[in-house]
Amino acid sequence: TKLESTDLVYGVCTIHLLVCVALIATMTPGAALHIGHAVLSPMLQWVNAAFCCLSIISIVAAGVGTLYLIEGHLGIYWYVLLISAFADGGWILMLALHGESCKVLIKDAEIEKSSKICTFTVATPVVGLAVLIVFKLLGMIVVSKAKKTIRIRYTDDLLPHMKQSLQDSFGNAGDDLFGWGPSAEEEEAIYQQSLAVPEASGTGGALGYGAAQLRSQPPSRMMSSPAMAVPPSSFLASGTPMLRSA
Repeated sequence: TKLESTDLVYGVCTIHLLVCVALIATMTPGAALHIGHAVLSPMLQWVNAAFCCLSIISIVAAGVGTLYLIEGHLGIYWYVLLISAFADGGWILMLALHGESCKVLIKDAEIEKSSKICTFTVATPVVGLAVLIVFKLLGMIVVSKAKKTIRIRYTDDLLPHMKQSLQDSFGNAGDDLFGWGPSAEEEEAIYQQSLAVPEASGTGGALGYGAAQLRSQPPSRMMSSPAMAVPPSSFLASGTPMLRSA
């Protein structure tokens, strides 16, 4: 079966949660963290760990929002992914600027550039951060689609309750007002069934036909019915000789 966007959100949340836990575990409180030739101060580590903790809260909320159709939780998680992707881009820029290591080969060389060699020592962390950025961008797409799916599901679940509330407020007239009444085919079937009433009612066929015709019409159309245009007194007066002649 094809996976829905809401199912993919659980996968995104799981991977993101594991990444946040791993990043927090690599922090070295009170001491600088060396990544290749780059050095991360304790303050930078604290900021990164604090953001990871906030991300974990948002990840859990996104999972709960997906389960219980809470669109707002996914909206917050979408922004967390966006900020996290920008933060990873900042880490890549910092590592690119400070991750180069140079070694002097000949100290007394006349041309200094020819006497030293430089190597890029943070290639692996940069590639890993680039993969995380791509993952988070894809996660944003998945979350956006899941928000639309949740909005549709929430509307489908809410619609029957809205219909029942309007029916309680307006009665059957609300069916015609909002287009929730019987269709033309259903009304025709009800009308055909009402035609069988006079045949089974014997001498009361004329009255039975009129009553069945009124019952078969919605309230909004009953006032415009030809039967309603005839006063009840004239209807009964015209029907009395018919009953006597029978």
